[in-house]
Amino acid sequence: MRYLMAVLGLLTALAGPIANSQSFTRQPHANELEHSFYPNGTHVLIIWVARYAHPEVWPDLQTAVDASRIHDLFMGRGLPGSDVLSVGLPESADASAIMGAIHAFARTLPPEDPRDGIRHGLRVVVYFAGHGYSRGVQAGPERFIGSHGYADSSVGYLVPPNATDPGRLSSDDLRTMMVPQADFLKAVGSLNASATLVLLDACFSGLGLENLQQDAGTVPPLSPAEPQRVFQVITAGQADRTVPDDNVFSELVAAGLDGAADLNFDGLITGTELGEYLRVRMTEESIRAGRVQQTPLFETYVGPDIQYAAPGENEFVSPQQLPFRAAVNSVSTPAQLRTFRDCALCPSLRIVPRPPGEVGTNRYLAMGVTDVTAEQYEACFRAGGCLHWPKSATDGSGLKPVTDVNRNDALAYTSWLSCMTGKRYRLPANSEWQYFAAADARRLSAGSISRAARAACRGCGSLWDGRTAAPVASFPADDFGLFDVLGNVWQWMGDCSDSDGERACNQMGQVRGGAFTTRLSAVVSLPVGRLASRVRDNNIGFRVARDIATVSAVRMDCQARAGPARSPIDTMRSASK
Repeated sequence: MRYLMAVLGLLTALAGPIANSQSFTRQPHANELEHSFYPNGTHVLIIWVARYAHPEVWPDLQTAVDASRIHDLFMGRGLPGSDVLSVGLPESADASAIMGAIHAFARTLPPEDPRDGIRHGLRVVVYFAGHGYSRGVQAGPERFIGSHGYADSSVGYLVPPNATDPGRLSSDDLRTMMVPQADFLKAVGSLNASATLVLLDACFSGLGLENLQQDAGTVPPLSPAEPQRVFQVITAGQADRTVPDDNVFSELVAAGLDGAADLNFDGLITGTELGEYLRVRMTEESIRAGRVQQTPLFETYVGPDIQYAAPGENEFVSPQQLPFRAAVNSVSTPAQLRTFRDCALCPSLRIVPRPPGEVGTNRYLAMGVTDVTAEQYEACFRAGGCLHWPKSATDGSGLKPVTDVNRNDALAYTSWLSCMTGKRYRLPANSEWQYFAAADARRLSAGSISRAARAACRGCGSLWDGRTAAPVASFPADDFGLFDVLGNVWQWMGDCSDSDGERACNQMGQVRGGAFTTRLSAVVSLPVGRLASRVRDNNIGFRVARDIATVSAVRMDCQARAGPARSPIDTMRSASK
């Protein structure tokens, strides 16, 4: 299909995979305007195009759903209706109407300070949903240098409702007929708010970031009296990709600002946290749906095209903070708990209850949602925190669980994560693993339920049975939101048994869960294997766990601990000599 529909949005049914893994029911919360970091409030502009004058070229979109979701999101945060402007462009509107919406929005904002032209204490959020286009990506590089300042790069455009077939337009006509994304971003930047967040929900939206120029020099330090300004952009996808009209991006934006993007549980959601949350979750959802990987891009701009002198942060109040704290202290079921990550390449973690009867500082812990992947382990190796380069990292599938790792390799990885994040990462305890695996065993052994696509093991009915490990999360999650607790790969445990100490574990470790090579009858019996901790095999991997409480003493000198960064290719070459 030549032009794929370009916008994402609201999931209307909470039974879908996003809701099961990370969406939230909206909770009451304090009015955000009561907080002092934006005394002039937040003003929101939503521009959306649902119908096009030439649907044979530009198919109609579901952007009305997206616009409604974003509108309701900010109204629910306590903003008055006068501060949320939603502009649905008619079929006859041209490129000037898109830019005109920004100018009309500017007239609704508080006045600029005459001393410096800045609207101090104001944040603006601008969301665009509609088709995007790039001739450079679709028909070869378009290279030109003009008044827009683009050079030797493909250019991304926002498509107005009256746009015709771009294949019949010259480069000059194309720039007149459509809106270069970088020009759109610069127009938003000219609003001169203290804080700006732009959400581009269109095909090739990542090109808008590439076409803007950034200062190459260092950022000047802020004086105590100087207000911090920020311009942040999040796109629905990469620079070279179309994005589907499946209403996922705006749903994740809403879920993120409803609390899911509060990755460090401090009660605030920063623009960086929202960008990282969307990058991770959209990637996961596109892979789960069997589409080409869709990964949002995120950038904080500092001049010259966006003349902001400091790389600050947008800050949103997290409405889920109080409900989350209540859940951690009192809730007895995992229904209100959630998934998060501590860093870009950290494994996803799920807040889950501790096994009944366990004594701990908290009734909940964070468990790895999946086994650690080859891609995640490679980040540790490249940083110098992991010394062994596993064979599984060379098969071209970073989404498969890392294998060919022994217990010491797994412990090195958890130590590196602890060092990098300041959280106490570890391997799961036997008691924890057995608690989460019991429900999976009951599901797999239920004769009335088809076993196909429930795990990777001999007799489980999957494509990978007896052949190779499956990509993580290829099968439904269990009741705790965890994947592949049983089957796929054996998992190293953090302890050996109730009677063994760490010294014994250093000699003989334990693995649990079975693998793609293990019979189904053995998998459902919650198997355990004892083997030398130095053993590496292509069906043994691991997942991580960590306590919820932050342990500042965990942070250490990572560089001294890890040593120099290295290249996997260089290491393999050295090993082959």
